[in-house]
Amino acid sequence: MDALVRLHLAAHGLLTTVDDTLARCGAPAEHAIWRLLRKGGLLPGDAIAGAVSWAPQAFTHRADLLRQQHSQQADLSVSLAASAGWEGEAAAAFHARLAVARRDLTVAAESSLAMAGCFDELAAWLVGARLRLAHKLAATLSSAEAVTLKLGIVAGLPSQTVQASAAAEIGVVLLSEVDLFWEGGLEISERWEARLEAAVALEAPAVQASATLHVDY
Repeated sequence: MDALVRLHLAAHGLLTTVDDTLARCGAPAEHAIWRLLRKGGLLPGDAIAGAVSWAPQAFTHRADLLRQQHSQQADLSVSLAASAGWEGEAAAAFHARLAVARRDLTVAAESSLAMAGCFDELAAWLVGARLRLAHKLAATLSSAEAVTLKLGIVAGLPSQTVQASAAAEIGVVLLSEVDLFWEGGLEISERWEARLEAAVALEAPAVQASATLHVDY
């Protein structure tokens, strides 16, 4: 259980109040929270819960599995390099197909290793992203807006207006950080996707020869 999980549990009541207040009272017309609500489609409490569910351990586990898969694919590719020990037209066609299978296995093995690298980077990024989100959550728990949401009374202003404004201020802080959270993960994913596509394109032959094996019964 990291800092984000602990703070999320501690902030459950505040997040529920923020979501309920925004749903019931809305927010000031020109407040920045509206853009973030439209972009993400989630209230602050739901957005935070979604981010909390993304744990680095899951990506580390996937990376380990992919490295194991890479090792198995590489071993199989090496085993396919052995000669069948026979000659002739059928043997030539067989070896041509075998070469294609070996190349495909090599590409798959390299893709597995690259994907493992992607998951490693995502796991490392998540550690920092979760810590930054935890700091924002801690700041909102001790903020004046959190106190206002509990009391709901400021001299000269209607309670509902004050609460809506306080909820919007907390919401915009949290939604802005969640937005950065997802943008960071998306940037890593897109960068690795482009790298994988480039690697596959480089391995692919310019012209793929067709080999047909005929067997007479």
